[in-house]
Amino acid sequence: MRTESDQSLVCDRTLKFFQGIAHKCWVVAFTWMKKSLSRNRLLPEAGFEISGDTSAGEFSGGVCRSRESDQPLFADFCFACVGTSQEMPKESLFELLTVCGASCVEDPVALISQVAKHKIIVRCSDSDAEPSGVEIDMFNGLYKHMGLITVMREWILDSLGSYVLQPMASYVLNTVDNVAVPF
Repeated sequence: MRTESDQSLVCDRTLKFFQGIAHKCWVVAFTWMKKSLSRNRLLPEAGFEISGDTSAGEFSGGVCRSRESDQPLFADFCFACVGTSQEMPKESLFELLTVCGASCVEDPVALISQVAKHKIIVRCSDSDAEPSGVEIDMFNGLYKHMGLITVMREWILDSLGSYVLQPMASYVLNTVDNVAVPF
């Protein structure tokens, strides 16, 4: 991975970064390749492993945590994604989620028939803009009638980047009173 500098073990969040974590791969700084080539042998990865990302911080530890974990991060979750994203299409997000133990459905209403402890709607959007009134009404309606919570995509990315489920409350997009947040 490209890092902020040759001495840094922090990289930008990219689809490849998240795929490496999801697939429990060594995610190493580009410096590892340069130094391995200069010595004509593969060096041990440990000293070059990415320790954090530019969003979560220098020492989030998600890469190592995922590699060493025998538990899928999103076991017993089922997700439905709403909205569109050029940065991370639904297919790419679904692939990350399923590799991490989740199941995914195309339609939020289909979540009801799924056997999963946590059924979550994810708003996929490239912008940091607040959801529109129409979106909020839809999220609130799905919560009121079916008990389905809607979260920002960043909850998944922050959880995956650190390989720890993040507290969900600050990512919830439902605006009704007393939303029952699972963690």
